Amino acid sequence: MPKRGIKITAKATVKRTVKWEQRVKTQYTPQITYAEPRQTISSAPVQKALNDLGNQAKVAQRQLTAATRRRSIPSGVYSQPVEDLFYTLDDRRKSEEVEASAMYDVFISHASDDKKDFVDPLVEKLQNVGIRVWYDTLEMEWGKSLREQIDNGIKRSKFAILVLSKHFFAKKWPQRELDGILAKETVSGSTPLPIWHNITYEEIYEFSPTMSGLFAYSTDKYSIDDICKALELILEKEVV
Repeated sequence: MPKRGIKITAKATVKRTVKWEQRVKTQYTPQITYAEPRQTISSAPVQKALNDLGNQAKVAQRQLTAATRRRSIPSGVYSQPVEDLFYTLDDRRKSEEVEASAMYDVFISHASDDKKDFVDPLVEKLQNVGIRVWYDTLEMEWGKSLREQIDNGIKRSKFAILVLSKHFFAKKWPQRELDGILAKETVSGSTPLPIWHNITYEEIYEFSPTMSGLFAYSTDKYSIDDICKALELILEKEVV
């Protein structure tokens, strides 16, 4: 019996895709716009108006400060030493114009020997309650004139505290500061505020009879807190 064969033929079809891209060219012509030049306006009149407004605001602020100044304190709320010092300082208060030019609330005149045991704690307490203090340890700048810096501190302070002690009278610089402070009193009426530190009335009198007659705090009777509270009141730093 003859064998039969089967023939298988495979047909492959290949498709090709041709991508046709047409590019279109466009032409852009920029438009030119002409603007009229702006006129330059001088800023001088505007600045002058602003300066005038600022000066008027300062005057109004000084008037408001003067009108709202504390002239009395609640009786019985503070200790008698605090009340005494408050009214004493209020009687010696300078004009608003002089106080407005001040940078510091108080200048501290002292001998370096008294820094550690009294002056440093006093300054720290004053700063803690917001009183601006001119204190050589904080304000002196290297290379600048000692005299000029001290003079500037005295002139730019509302009050001057004198920490009178045996060391104070034994050294030249504190006494020079005292001369400047007393000279300022003649010009502005700002009486110094003495603190007697480890010294007696007789010793103060021996140095200066005039200084012995000033209202003073003695550190053997009054605390740093008493002094700070009285100054805080007179400088109107405390909110009642």
